[in-house]
Amino acid sequence: MRRTNDNWTDQLKNGGPAQSEALAALRESLFPALRKSFGGRSGADEAFFEDVVQETLVKTMDPLDQFQG
Repeated sequence: MRRTNDNWTDQLKNGGPAQSEALAALRESLFPALRKSFGGRSGADEAFFEDVVQETLVKTMDPLDQFQG
């Protein structure tokens, strides 16, 4: 499903299954990009990628109410 900014913010704000689905979709898009960007670099293992994804999700959720698109 292709999401607009409004779709993303609505799903991430509302909680429940829609929020879980949106967070899972974000994770799925972040991991391949990180692997491609950082693959082969020293210290860039699965734990590193997991840490970056977790931090990104936290930083995405914290200011969500202020998002202006």
